[in-house]
Amino acid sequence: MLPLDLLEIIIGILDSSTISSCCRVNKLFYSVSLDVLYRHIQPTRSNLLRICVNLSSNPQLAARVRSFVIPMMDGITIFRVVIQQVLLHLTRLRTLVLHFEQDCSWILPSKSTCPFQLNAFSTSFSYNSHLASFLESQVHLQHLHLASAVAHDALVPPCDDKLLPNLVSLHAPLPFVEAWTTRRPIHSISILSQSASSMGITESSARSVLSTLTTSSSPSGVQRLQLPLTFVNYLDFKEFRHLLPSVTIMALDADTVIADDPDEISSLTDAIESFVYHNPQLTHLSIQFFHFPAYRVQNLDYSEMITSIFAASDPLAYVTLTFNNHRLKYICKRTDGRNWLIVN
Repeated sequence: MLPLDLLEIIIGILDSSTISSCCRVNKLFYSVSLDVLYRHIQPTRSNLLRICVNLSSNPQLAARVRSFVIPMMDGITIFRVVIQQVLLHLTRLRTLVLHFEQDCSWILPSKSTCPFQLNAFSTSFSYNSHLASFLESQVHLQHLHLASAVAHDALVPPCDDKLLPNLVSLHAPLPFVEAWTTRRPIHSISILSQSASSMGITESSARSVLSTLTTSSSPSGVQRLQLPLTFVNYLDFKEFRHLLPSVTIMALDADTVIADDPDEISSLTDAIESFVYHNPQLTHLSIQFFHFPAYRVQNLDYSEMITSIFAASDPLAYVTLTFNNHRLKYICKRTDGRNWLIVN
């Protein structure tokens, strides 16, 4: 008989239909296969209702779920109540991803009724009293992704040291980064892209935000950082290096740039060259055009831009271009000098 951990690895690489067949071999295979089948749940619109009802009515199955993911898809609104009910039964849930209507945070368990402690949470819900109550219950949460932009009348995130004390990575609008970075062991930060005017960014406020990022209690400080290009334009690049010397992996959200406009790409290249030149601690740089359609990229040539960026910083080892929310990605690796190749 195979060791149990090896059996679990083997079953884990099988497709769902084969795993279902393994459930019928014997009691041991049934238990291990069921664990694998229900460990990571990502329903489709066609099976969401059935899965939620099964989990809500079977505590043994619900207890096997570690990850529950509902990505953005059409027609999900009618299932909000069953999603609300199933969340009350996932006692051992560790990862939760809910991306649909922003006003649906009421489906989340309250602080008094939440049966699980998450390690990672990602949502498109607006920050309001429901989401605030839920986050108060998640004292062990380490990775938080808030994808919704901040409305003018939105609830202001509290600067409470007792809230989310174990956070190590945060992807959120600027007000949350400012409120929740201090005295938390955060080493990875992504500031959600918004216009400079909506973020209220000036040179002075940009300096203030950089100072806030230095207040992380992570022993190595912030090492990964994603900034919108509209924010980067207000930075003093030398001051950035002085305040955040541990940042080695940098992502720039260039979604305001028209990716097939030569003049805009030229201006973007000049800005990035200056940035990497003044920040030689960077080893990885990612440039992200989130909403640029992948089919329009096929005939574009970014080789001159990538060569110029590598030439501006000898320590830079990788430059990555991503399009259409990471559906298309070019990973460029320096070989020697200014030479590089696409590794994917």
